[in-house]
Amino acid sequence: SDPPSGAVVGGPNVHLGALASDLGSGVASVRFEARPAGVGAFAGVGTDTSHPFDATWNTTSLSGAYELRAVAADSAGNAETSVTTLVTVDSTAPSVTLAETGALVRGVLTLAASTQGAAVTKVVFKKKPSSGDSWSDLETDASAPWNASFDTRQVADGLYDLRAQGLDYTGAVLATHTRENIRVDNTAPALVSSTPSEGASVDAVTTVVIDASEPVAAVHTATLDTNVVAPEIAGTQVRFATGTLGAGEHTLNGTLEDAAGNSSAFRVRFSVRGATA
Repeated sequence: SDPPSGAVVGGPNVHLGALASDLGSGVASVRFEARPAGVGAFAGVGTDTSHPFDATWNTTSLSGAYELRAVAADSAGNAETSVTTLVTVDSTAPSVTLAETGALVRGVLTLAASTQGAAVTKVVFKKKPSSGDSWSDLETDASAPWNASFDTRQVADGLYDLRAQGLDYTGAVLATHTRENIRVDNTAPALVSSTPSEGASVDAVTTVVIDASEPVAAVHTATLDTNVVAPEIAGTQVRFATGTLGAGEHTLNGTLEDAAGNSSAFRVRFSVRGATA
């Protein structure tokens, strides 16, 4: 009954199981046997004398296609042989590697994993907040290439750990790989304050300074009135050297972008008072 026909197995502790019954004297033993597919005689792997009938098969020195069968005997010495089960032995140590995602992510993130060892039949992708202990499943992929999607817009910004687990046909975890402290950032930087402030009327201006809600990586299409102006970025502060501005209304426009690529437009309107007699 275990492993099923077509299974890929490997390692020192392959579980073998059989179902056997006898209405007479009862099942006295089940002997498990194996051989390379179609080659030579079957050799004993293990014997069990009580239900459930199972044994452990050490395949660390084996490779390729093998046939398995079980031979049940009752207390009177009568024997019956099961149908033969064909399996593939792959004793390559199973491993899984979660591909690099980058330290900063946003939007829908495609996760990818690679594996070694044919015993891996599916990969489960998981996530958790880096400060937490509880993992939650993202997706399970049952065929290579192993992939999953993580819609980071469905979680709060912050640090997360991501994990890939390689499973065998029974669902047992064979290998695990984790990437830690990946920052999710789906929030664009926003204008918090400025000097001059929005709507202010001031005597003179030679510099406009804006403060953003988070560090700014770039400023795009910044214009003062109709003239392009160059930003000087220092963390959350962006400075524009305007030179001495004439009297009247002025408007500074542009787009703030953070390191994750989130962006938002900003506008500051102010006026410079003319000289008085």
